[in-house]
Amino acid sequence: MSTRCQRKLIRTLALLACVIIAGAAFAESPSLLDELLRDLEEGGEKLWVEDSLTWELSADGKSFFIDRPACWSNAEVSIAYNLYSAEGAAINYFYSDAARVAVSPGDNGLYNVFVTVTDPWGQETRNIGWQRISGYSNPLSVGQLSWSLSDDGKSLFIDRPAVSGGSGVYTYAYNLYNTSGQAVNYFYSSDRRVAVTPGQYGRYAVFVVVSDGSASRQVNTAWMTIDGSRPYATYTTLARGDSGDAVKKLVTALKEQGYYTGAITSNFTSAVEKAVIKFQQTVGLNPTGVADAATQHALFGTQPYPNNDNYDMTFYPAEKIDWFTGGIQELWPRGASVKVYDVYTGTVWWAKRSAGGNHADVEPLTKEDTARYCAMYGVSTPQEIEDRNLWQRRPSLVTIGQRTFACSLYGIPHNPDGDTLPNNGMTGQVCIHFTNSRTHGTNVVNQDHQNAIEYAWNHCPAGKK
Repeated sequence: MSTRCQRKLIRTLALLACVIIAGAAFAESPSLLDELLRDLEEGGEKLWVEDSLTWELSADGKSFFIDRPACWSNAEVSIAYNLYSAEGAAINYFYSDAARVAVSPGDNGLYNVFVTVTDPWGQETRNIGWQRISGYSNPLSVGQLSWSLSDDGKSLFIDRPAVSGGSGVYTYAYNLYNTSGQAVNYFYSSDRRVAVTPGQYGRYAVFVVVSDGSASRQVNTAWMTIDGSRPYATYTTLARGDSGDAVKKLVTALKEQGYYTGAITSNFTSAVEKAVIKFQQTVGLNPTGVADAATQHALFGTQPYPNNDNYDMTFYPAEKIDWFTGGIQELWPRGASVKVYDVYTGTVWWAKRSAGGNHADVEPLTKEDTARYCAMYGVSTPQEIEDRNLWQRRPSLVTIGQRTFACSLYGIPHNPDGDTLPNNGMTGQVCIHFTNSRTHGTNVVNQDHQNAIEYAWNHCPAGKK
């Protein structure tokens, strides 16, 4: 008999003995008996992880020291540490089985460390909560990554990021990943520009880790399709007076290509308009000063999705609307479909509301919508979202009529029995939350969703109200 089977048999016999000896107690507490019977039925394979993490801030205020969480499983476990900033950026990600790990953001600010314990049957995540790092007097700072796709669509050209602060001596590690999370290539280089060539078709991103010997910072490219052609993308038309992340991305690209000389801004100013006109004149587009889809495809080296006519999205000043009292359930009734805008990537996809009383349970409307949905996660299939545990809430916007609402997406597909669109390329549903909406299982207002809603409200291209 295998060791695992022996453990299951011993556990089963022990639990049965408890049932016999403490029968009276179980009679008074049937829920406890039910729990034990479920444990017997599941074979005792359920992963257990302590409810809270033990951690402390370093004496210099620059690092979190986190103890390995106490856990139990019938099999070996892996423990992943994920450091996030308050803006939702992934600062660091690594695996460790050490009794204590040090996590150093490299800069002052609010951070949270999520620790995920995984065994063959499941996973559990704990976090330390949002904590402030304030010990850096001259923190390591890394600028945005500048990159481009080669003309033949087979390589990514990465410019060495600008770095300041820290020790003054830096190393640059380049990591090429595919959408399955596999490291395809890894190397160090201090060259001003490097070429990264995967060698085969697929979607890839390059993560550059800059270290000064004591702290590190990570920046990365977007997920790019390497197939000998330009990647697909979707854009919202931007014009003077608009603001938000999409404008900042536009301005950054204009500056990197020499058309804009001012400071990076999230506001579409007259100076940005002039830069757009200059770019349009250079590439032979109508010099309107409006950054329409054609202009942005030319600027970012992308191409539109097939049948892209119905994915333009109009924005109005964003509103936060209460799920239970604000009327959003009437504005977006069950069975109706609306366009959803992903604030991080600018991706637009159609979502059908199929169910949900505490929040909206939705499904991508078509296979094309599922493809867009996957692209904004940097994956090829919906299953990869679950396999890679991409549970982080995504700030989103929906426009209904002449009103735009801030919301939050939990994007791991679940509840296959609730699937109402068998031909859309995704099995199950995903969740969209609005202000004060609640989870199904625990019936609580989830703070991660409320934080994402706040972020979306603050980053609407048309501003907020």
